[in-house]
Amino acid sequence: MDIPTAPLGQSFATLPEAFYAPVSPSPVVAPAWMGFNQKLANELNLDLSYWQGDEGLHVLAGNKVAPNSQPVAMAYAGHQFGNWVPQLGDGRAHILGDVRSKKGQLFDMQLKGSGPTPFSRNGDGRAAIGPVLREYVMSEAMHNLGIPTRVHLPLSQLVNGCSGKPDCLAQSSRGSPRALCGSARFSISWRADNMMHWRNWRTLL
Repeated sequence: MDIPTAPLGQSFATLPEAFYAPVSPSPVVAPAWMGFNQKLANELNLDLSYWQGDEGLHVLAGNKVAPNSQPVAMAYAGHQFGNWVPQLGDGRAHILGDVRSKKGQLFDMQLKGSGPTPFSRNGDGRAAIGPVLREYVMSEAMHNLGIPTRVHLPLSQLVNGCSGKPDCLAQSSRGSPRALCGSARFSISWRADNMMHWRNWRTLL
């Protein structure tokens, strides 16, 4: 099934390969909607018949790759906890492509909590519901205050593993159950100074 009116562009994947790693999201067992930002979908000129349907849910949960999409994880470097880290990168996020809004602006579509990447550093690439909800609320507040920030389309609950039972929860590293959540984030650009740090560090090797 093709996306009727808003195929994903691939401007990020046209950058030099040093800036990203090609990698697909990891599938989950039983994704389900927690919410859908219909106002944002309209602003981004997305086809609701696709993105709010089963096909769109599975794309946004990482179970399927949308037509024309080339998922990548962004590479970058920078300071973390006061120390220089020569290789960071998106350890639990995948850029699927980009869409053009009704105003003609280009927005990158990124999934968060969508599984491990080459930059995960032994993490599972997933996200718990609490932090994702906090980020969603804060980004909506900033967006509506006119402060440029990323914005979120859906929140989807991701149920992963456990013999495929829809009601199972993934286990945290401490063995306690934790509900997983993923979101599709949009930004005019994810490209930042720390990508230039990454490029400059590589040229010194």
